[in-house]
Amino acid sequence: IDGDLDADVVFHEYGHGLTWRMIGGMSGALAGAIGEGASDVLAFLLNGDDAIGEYAAGWPGGIRRERYASYSLSYGDVTGAEVHDDGEIYAAAMWAVRDNYLAAGYTIEDVLTDWVQGMNYTPSTPAYESMRDGMLQAAPAERDCLVWRGFAKLGIGEGARGTISRRGQVSISESFTVPAACR
Repeated sequence: IDGDLDADVVFHEYGHGLTWRMIGGMSGALAGAIGEGASDVLAFLLNGDDAIGEYAAGWPGGIRRERYASYSLSYGDVTGAEVHDDGEIYAAAMWAVRDNYLAAGYTIEDVLTDWVQGMNYTPSTPAYESMRDGMLQAAPAERDCLVWRGFAKLGIGEGARGTISRRGQVSISESFTVPAACR
């Protein structure tokens, strides 16, 4: 089986080009994980399903530990040990944002536009909450709570913070809280 023929793999790799060009500094424990997760986001937004690399893997579950629609880990599970595993958590938050947009009557195009435009407001070498905040700046105000609820579902809510020490140790303070206006 040739992964070059798997649309998820192709769009995932394009996703790396997108984040590196628009944000930059997409390496390291947190930013590298976001880069992997964001590449999965591009793949699932364009292909429309919650499994990544099913063709390349040769089974319906794909190449990730879990499908994004029923993802069970959260920001506190980020370890800094493996960017693909940690990146799944960012992608799962974006799957939740996607679900929120669709439930509110918005389209995949709306999600994709707000997400990509959010990269214009995201600093180089971001943490997960930097990506959330960039999307919040780009999205119309009426969609803010859809973004907050999606990220908060995965522990990237109000007050969440990911840092890396001088020794490279990842520290995560997760929060499942949304702003008062979204409660």
